[in-house]
Amino acid sequence: MTISLLLTEGSGTIFENQNRSSDAAPLMVGYVEFLLNKERGQKLKLEVAVWMKERANETKDKFYSLSIGGINASLFKESDKKENGPDYAGSFGFNQEMRIAGWKKDGVNGGKPFISLSISPKLKDKQTPAPNQAKATGSATPPQGNEIETGLPDFKF
Repeated sequence: MTISLLLTEGSGTIFENQNRSSDAAPLMVGYVEFLLNKERGQKLKLEVAVWMKERANETKDKFYSLSIGGINASLFKESDKKENGPDYAGSFGFNQEMRIAGWKKDGVNGGKPFISLSISPKLKDKQTPAPNQAKATGSATPPQGNEIETGLPDFKF
């Protein structure tokens, strides 16, 4: 039996992995929700795990490699970030058919920083869609503005 789902748009949040037990464990974890049936309010919630990777080319650019419910995605730092544009952008899906974007956010009431995610169909004319930003759940402690250490001195968020 085969089950097919059409994932059209989603949003979610990733936070620093507070329970990281080894170097192989994800740097960040979180979730993404996809709306399946608007009338019934049915959503599919998938867990997200994030690792730091390096391109295998001459530039050796760093990027986030994500597993969203077992589906691969990648997020790269935006080199020419627009005013309200995402801090990170990349692709999502088996054939990289969707766009994923991420905005760095400070935690609410002194909570830890996080990245708000938005997944949408890719635009053919390279326009930046309006951010579908997830709200913080209000994690505890450090003061706003602290960066999460990724293990690479030149790549923090």
